[in-house]
Amino acid sequence: MNNSFKILSDVIQLLWPLIAVFTLIVSLRAKQQHPGQGSTLMVVGGALSLFVSAAQLVRNYGLRYGWFEYADIKVFFDLTVFISLVGQVLFLIGLLILVNSIITVEEKPMNRSQ
Repeated sequence: MNNSFKILSDVIQLLWPLIAVFTLIVSLRAKQQHPGQGSTLMVVGGALSLFVSAAQLVRNYGLRYGWFEYADIKVFFDLTVFISLVGQVLFLIGLLILVNSIITVEEKPMNRSQ
């Protein structure tokens, strides 16, 4: 039971960095197709999310195998939570700007025909 729980825990811990990689890939693709401020913010947010996911993975393994002291983890945790928040906000603001710019471009031809 303990061994299967450890395997499940490892798989779940690897899932978050994979989601962050996917987010960064989508952001880079958006940057290629729609260059601008919105897609740039999405790329920065995706990169920060990937960094935080990797840092949290290292932290979790470090705690499991005794690489870190528990006293140092609070500062590390607070820092990664703040960076993650900034990355998520940047990504969402970038997504909002990108969607607004795409909608604005698509609405202009319709407004001219009226």
